[in-house]
Amino acid sequence: MMEVEHFKEIIDELSNEFDSHEFIKKFMKRHEREYVEMLYKNINTPNGIFRAVDAEIARFLSVNAVELGIRKNKREPSGNPKMNVSENQKWKKNSKL
Repeated sequence: MMEVEHFKEIIDELSNEFDSHEFIKKFMKRHEREYVEMLYKNINTPNGIFRAVDAEIARFLSVNAVELGIRKNKREPSGNPKMNVSENQKWKKNSKL
């Protein structure tokens, strides 16, 4: 299960600007079991198991952006966890006053 606190911990380790792929790579390392469970849950997804899980994580970032202290920046290509280049969301941390 994805939890806001787990996401906040990872975001704290990333630079002020990061993309969804960077976040997902750290999430995979820190919450490996959860990531594998998510993969298994999507085993019958026709468009790719990894794509479905990565989209689910990216959606969680988007839906919880305010609580996570981030905002969308721009979209640009980067290497996903399987090292395929695809366009994805860049994020920017909200400045703390």
